[in-house]
Amino acid sequence: MSERRFDVGIHIHDMSTKKGRGSNKKRGGQRADAYDSEEGSCNESVASNDTSDSTRSKTSRVSEDTTQEDLLERYLEELTEKRFDGIYNNVLQIARRPSEDEGRIIPRIFGIVGLMLGPHSDEYFAKVESVLEPLVKSNIQSDIVRAQALEGLGVVCFTCSTGDEENAQNIMGLCDPFFNNSATPVLAKLALETWGCLASTLDSTYLIEEGFLDTHLTLFLELTNNADVDVRSAAGENLALLFEAMHQNHIDNYEGAGDIASKLLELSKESSKKFSKKDRKEQHSVFRDVYNTVA
Repeated sequence: MSERRFDVGIHIHDMSTKKGRGSNKKRGGQRADAYDSEEGSCNESVASNDTSDSTRSKTSRVSEDTTQEDLLERYLEELTEKRFDGIYNNVLQIARRPSEDEGRIIPRIFGIVGLMLGPHSDEYFAKVESVLEPLVKSNIQSDIVRAQALEGLGVVCFTCSTGDEENAQNIMGLCDPFFNNSATPVLAKLALETWGCLASTLDSTYLIEEGFLDTHLTLFLELTNNADVDVRSAAGENLALLFEAMHQNHIDNYEGAGDIASKLLELSKESSKKFSKKDRKEQHSVFRDVYNTVA
């Protein structure tokens, strides 16, 4: 009997335990359901708040963008006309007697403004020429300032003085004194590049005038011996420009053309160790094209 009671006791205890566990599980499930319900409500509330914030943010951005557009439309014309004139006149005044730093940057400012104004801005070109030409000719200014002034003047002429060949010819004349191997590389290089840029705007018949052609072929050929690779390359490109002008005017028997072509071919195969590998590579690339134009 005792064993049976023991057995029954075990069974009753097991049943009670199982019932208790089941009851707890059920109550726990109810609590979980309640929590899930509360969490769902919480998530819905957060999502609702996020949507409201997003809507307010978008509305704010639209309002801000509209305000900026209105301000730009309202004041852009005033800024580009009245304020520009003031800044422009100040820069012109500074350019008459610039410091070293000012002399380096002001010609670039003039060039950028020239690009913005575009063709047929002859009045602007005349004002810029009046302050930059004296800088180019000045022996007081450093070579870098003179070079930057020459380049800036060339850019403004190229962009603003379209169709007026006399202006281009005058600036090309300013370049001529720097076509020698005693000029500093920066002056010689920018003078060559400015000359070539403006020469490309002229009628080819001007470039083949006997005195003009002979003089510049000699100058540029001599500069292909310069120690600076950029000077050599710019001189070679100007030689190609002159030969293109000759081809356009059916001049195929220019005396000395063979010697010039031989020199250019030699430069396109330069192997001297006195120049760096990088410089030789650049020179080969430039003078291959130049030789193909001349030959």
